[in-house]
Amino acid sequence: MTDRLFRQCRYVGGLLLCGGLILTAQAADIQPFYTIVGPDGRMMVVERPTTPSKKSTPQAQEIVPSQLDRAAQTLQRTPATPATPATPATPATPAVEPSPIQVIDGESYIESEYLEEREFNTDNRKRFYAIPDADGSLSNVEREKGIRLSSLVAPSAPQIDVSLSAGYQRIPAQDLWVLTDRKCFSGQQLKASKRLGEKPVEFWPRPSFKPAFDFVVAELSTHVRDIRLLSYARQTRSPTFYWPLPIFLDERGCVLEGVNRYQQQQLKATFLQQAAILGTLHVPTGARYLLLTPLAEAVDLPNIQLSDQGQLRLVSLQQPTSP
Repeated sequence: MTDRLFRQCRYVGGLLLCGGLILTAQAADIQPFYTIVGPDGRMMVVERPTTPSKKSTPQAQEIVPSQLDRAAQTLQRTPATPATPATPATPATPAVEPSPIQVIDGESYIESEYLEEREFNTDNRKRFYAIPDADGSLSNVEREKGIRLSSLVAPSAPQIDVSLSAGYQRIPAQDLWVLTDRKCFSGQQLKASKRLGEKPVEFWPRPSFKPAFDFVVAELSTHVRDIRLLSYARQTRSPTFYWPLPIFLDERGCVLEGVNRYQQQQLKATFLQQAAILGTLHVPTGARYLLLTPLAEAVDLPNIQLSDQGQLRLVSLQQPTSP
């Protein structure tokens, strides 16, 4: 290859230029020796230096315009890959509830838990309550699950007439001391008392065999303010009544005051109960006991025969307020 280049260089006529070409060719062959042409035209062989040459750094490849053109058709011919549509999520399969109806021997039975949860309204029909209004009319209110009728109707206290009789008379303690011959009653005399509170109290007084002052006693709860007293006839024919003289005592058993002319109404006999006389008593402040002793006659009952035995019923007209 070197001889061929040398001949070509001579043909061209430039020794110096050809010497450079030869050196370049020798370097391209990467031989251990260099062959060069001296100034006199003779060829000389020079030993290649043993110092390792640095590795050539790869150079960026030059891009020819024709290559750019070929790359740009390639891009136009390659169709764009369409985006893959997202796969719709598969809807969750709803859980199938077990049927509350069980068929046994051809008969259908509904589970009790299902009935209680639906409040025995398996058809999901609307329910209504007829609620009385203040003017006496009725309003239909739709019932909601879990709401009872008692929560829709406001509790109202019974309307009780606590008015006293027109001739209601209070007897002072001094007049009663003379009548009973005592100011106070002992604990032994009051131990047989019945407590009057939320529940009514019944008495069946009878005369004693001993000639003594006969009476019955009721212990009053703190909330009692007014008392309704009912005296029932002992028999239907020729009825007689136990109509007492009420005497209020304090917590020590001492007389506070008495009551006269407290009768308000006479009730006729019915199929369910005997004839009765009704009266209302007002409890004075500080009263703890109510002592009842029979009267032989009463000014406000002129045509009624009284007796020392019969049946009494005491009812408190006030009920304790819930906390």
